[in-house]
Amino acid sequence: MRGWRECFFVAATLACLAVASASPADVRQALVGKTVVVSWSESNREMDISSGNETPYTVQTEARFVFGADGQIATRYDRTINDRRPFSTAQTFDANGMLLTEPASAPYKIVKIEFQDRNFAASLVWGNHGAQQIKVAVGPAASACTGEFLQGTDRTGGTDYVSPVDGKKKRSISRQVSGLRCQIVND
Repeated sequence: MRGWRECFFVAATLACLAVASASPADVRQALVGKTVVVSWSESNREMDISSGNETPYTVQTEARFVFGADGQIATRYDRTINDRRPFSTAQTFDANGMLLTEPASAPYKIVKIEFQDRNFAASLVWGNHGAQQIKVAVGPAASACTGEFLQGTDRTGGTDYVSPVDGKKKRSISRQVSGLRCQIVND
């Protein structure tokens, strides 16, 4: 009887350790063979610093995260400004979210992916405007997700940058994000 109890406790402990050690990889394992697509629209306003002129513009953004059977994550980040000026970046990350390919030279790029439980967050660089982050919470059975988009500012609270569209120094006046969608597609 005593041997059975000891065996049960050892087996239960090993099972708990296996579940605990597998937890960080759960979302990655659940997403193998799937693509997470996060998209949103922006209504932005910027000021040309030299002239003081303000200009409104719109942006359509889509970020794709393709989870391969080899554990690698292929990303594609597309931004279309005023329905005519597309910027695209494709990169590959290892299973721990570290960049495997050379850093992209594009003004918009994902630089790191972090995982926690059923969530992941992609850190982005947006030209020289400040940091951005896409957060994704993955639902049960990896069939649905919710997304969140966060935009940082520089230390002064402003966001000055050199525009990738015309090369002029600009200041972000306002940014409104709407229509954020997150979906999981089977590859």
